Amino acid sequence: MSKRPRGVLGGAERTMRKPHHPDAARWVISGIGFVTVLIGFWGPSVAWWIIRRFGPAEHYVQTHLRPFTLLRQALAYGAWFFVGMTVLGLVWAGVAAAHWHWRAGRVRGQYLQLAIPRPQSGRESIGRSNREAPCVFWDRLIATLQTTRAGRVPPYLAAELWGDQSGRVQWGMWLPEHVGEHREAVRRLVTAERPQARLVETPDPLREALGKRLDDPEDPGTRWYAGAELILHAQDYYPLLEDTLSQRSLVAALRPPRAVLRSGVSLIVTPAPTGWAKRVHQLVQRWRWVSRYRRRLDERYKQETDAISLKAQQAHARVSLRIHVVARTRAAALEECRSLLTTLTTSRRRYAHARQYWQARRIEVQALHGARLPGSARARAPFRPLPRLIGIFPFV
Repeated sequence: MSKRPRGVLGGAERTMRKPHHPDAARWVISGIGFVTVLIGFWGPSVAWWIIRRFGPAEHYVQTHLRPFTLLRQALAYGAWFFVGMTVLGLVWAGVAAAHWHWRAGRVRGQYLQLAIPRPQSGRESIGRSNREAPCVFWDRLIATLQTTRAGRVPPYLAAELWGDQSGRVQWGMWLPEHVGEHREAVRRLVTAERPQARLVETPDPLREALGKRLDDPEDPGTRWYAGAELILHAQDYYPLLEDTLSQRSLVAALRPPRAVLRSGVSLIVTPAPTGWAKRVHQLVQRWRWVSRYRRRLDERYKQETDAISLKAQQAHARVSLRIHVVARTRAAALEECRSLLTTLTTSRRRYAHARQYWQARRIEVQALHGARLPGSARARAPFRPLPRLIGIFPFV
């Protein structure tokens, strides 16, 4: 008997079996813990209620009292074990989050700005010749960051857009000190399609906006900082949000009023762990199986599946956005931050059964005393998600 040819999914496609979900083991353990806690804490009460109302049950329990006693003790110990694991996990998550903010506040870095000279007369500027250039750029950049020596803080960088009162929007990159060894590689990637451009070190726009302006006698010197963190709300095997209209509207929005000194947006990128990348690959295999065997006639479903499957072929990274606004008054900083949030969160990409968009956390507004910025904002620290805990409740 001849075997079927091996397809994209390997054995799963050949045997027409649906690939297992990578979180299935976690769900099983959580379900077992949930049932154990229910029986261990409330099982004796339910058993006593049944025994009081049914005579044969009481006789059966009295006959096998020793095994039931051992079973009750085992379930009670198991219930306390799962509750203890959950409590320890929550405590560990809190300690890890506090330690992360402490470490992020001590990260130093340098700001690099792309300087493009004006084209000479009679010569046209070199345009982008390849539509896939941005994807190749990020793939190579993430692969470069993955070669960083392991340390206490994961490798990351921030691509930033800054606008000021003059209406000029500048593009640059903030490079942490533990990624400084890759500065030359980053420079070559950024200037790959612009040989005439240079990547030069300039003062950090965020710190520069904190100083008192000597050319403005009406500047009282008080500064307010408003910031917000945005996370991509999507299933993790979806591709990143691509919306040229959103990018253009963001550039147009980075022209703050007079009361706002600087406003900017940082795209923070850090390579994803190997386990996370493996999980994404398993989810893509599962998704392609569903598209091939269940919805063959849905053309839009197939196109979206092909777009999602590209995620497994690209470099894996975790991304987040940070909004920075430095203003003279609290009201101006809060209003400008809300305006940028509206620009970023209203852009959504719709799929057959879900949408992906940037989801914002709370806005942090505070007065700056002595030009001291929040540690996470100053270091452009990436978001630190809480670890996945094996609790007594199953995952959703």
